[in-house]
Amino acid sequence: MKLEIIKKLKDTVNHLYQDHLYRNSFYLILSNVIVGITGFLFWLIAARFYSPEDVGLAVALISAMTLFMVFSASGFNPAFIKFLPSMSSEERNELISTLFLFSIIISAILYFVFILFIDFFAPKLYILTSPEYSLIFIFSVIFLDIFLLMNGIFTSNRKSDFLFVKNTIQGISRLIFLPFFVFVGVMGIFISTTISLVIALFFSLFLLLRIYPTLRICFNMKILKNAFAFISANYISTIFLQLPNLLFPIIILNALSEADVAYFYIPWQLFFVFFVIITVINSAFLMEGSHDERDIEKHKRKTIKLSFLVVFGGIILFFIFGEFLLSLFGKEYIDSTNLLYVLAISLIPLVINQIYLTIKLIKKGVKEFTVLSVIIYSSSLIIGTILIPYFGIIGVGYGWLIGQMIGVVWIVVKKFR
Repeated sequence: MKLEIIKKLKDTVNHLYQDHLYRNSFYLILSNVIVGITGFLFWLIAARFYSPEDVGLAVALISAMTLFMVFSASGFNPAFIKFLPSMSSEERNELISTLFLFSIIISAILYFVFILFIDFFAPKLYILTSPEYSLIFIFSVIFLDIFLLMNGIFTSNRKSDFLFVKNTIQGISRLIFLPFFVFVGVMGIFISTTISLVIALFFSLFLLLRIYPTLRICFNMKILKNAFAFISANYISTIFLQLPNLLFPIIILNALSEADVAYFYIPWQLFFVFFVIITVINSAFLMEGSHDERDIEKHKRKTIKLSFLVVFGGIILFFIFGEFLLSLFGKEYIDSTNLLYVLAISLIPLVINQIYLTIKLIKKGVKEFTVLSVIIYSSSLIIGTILIPYFGIIGVGYGWLIGQMIGVVWIVVKKFR
C-alpha cells in the first residue's frame, strides 16, 4: 500500500514537472520565496542594527532607485517573454542589446533630472546631493536595470531555474554584507544592496551567455518600432502597477515620518511576497499562452488553481501568524498588524485582476489591458494618499484594497454587459 502511494506521488510529481507551466511556475515561485525570505531577513537584520529612521530613509532610497528602473525598463520583460521565442538568432540579439542600452540611457537621463529638482521631488533625500553617494546611486540604478531585465530573458527561454540561481545569489549576498556597513548609517543598507546586485549580475551574465553564446552589443531602433504597441501597453501598465509600491514610502516620508515609513514597509513587504508570486504565475501563463494560444483555456484553469492556492495560503498565514511575524522586527512594528490584515484580504481581488489582465495580453487586447491597469493602480495610489492624513499608514491599505475592488467591478460589468 505504501509503495503504491509513493509510486502515485512520484508519478504526480513527474507529471507536474513535465508540464511547462507548472515547472516554470514552480521555479518562479521558489525564486520569489527566496527573495521574500532573504528580504524578510534583510529588513529584520536592518531593524535590529539600524534605527527606525535609518531604515525608513533607506526604504525611500531603494524605492527611488527602483522607481528609476520602472520608468526606464517597464514593459521590456513582457516583450522578451512575448517575442524572443519566435525570433531568429539575429533578432534576439538585437532585441536584448537594444533594450538593455535603451534602459541604461533612459535611467541616466531621468537621474540627472531628478538630482536637478531633488528639492521639489524628495527634499528628505538630501543625502544624494553628496557626489560619492550620487555616483553610487546612479550605478545602482543601472545594475538594477540589467539585473531585472534578465528575468524576462530567462523566463522566455523556459530557464526559470537560472532566475532562481540569480535571485538566490543576490538575496544571500546582501544579507552577508549588511552588518559590515553599519558604521555609515543609512547608506550601509543601500551599499549592501548595491554590492549584492553586482555579484548577482556577474553570475547572471555568465548564465545569459550559456543561452546566447554569440550575444553582442548593438542598437537597432527598428526592432523597437516593430514591438512598440506591445511594449508601450506594458510600459504604461507596469509603471502604474509599481507606482503604489514605490511612491507610498516617499509619500509617507513627506506626510508623516521616517519611522512611519518603516512601520508601513515591513507589512507591505510581507504582503508583496505573495503579490510577486501571483505576478510570476501569470508571467508563466503569458509565456505558455504566447507559445501556443490554442491551449489558453487549459493554461487558464491551471493558473486559477495555482493562484488561489497561493492567495488562501497567504491569507491564512497572515491572519494566524501576522502579529508574530511583525513582532520579530520589534514590538513597535506590531501596531501595523491591521494594515497586514487589510493587505491580505486584497489578495483575492488582486488575483482576479491579474488573471484577467494576462488573458487580455495574450489575446492582444492591449487597449483594455492598459486602461484597466491604469484605473486599478492609479486609484489605489490616489485613494491611499488621500486617506493617509485621516487613518495613518493603514489608509494605504484601504486605498490599495479599494483600487483592486474597482478592477473587479470593471471585470464583472464587462462580463455581464
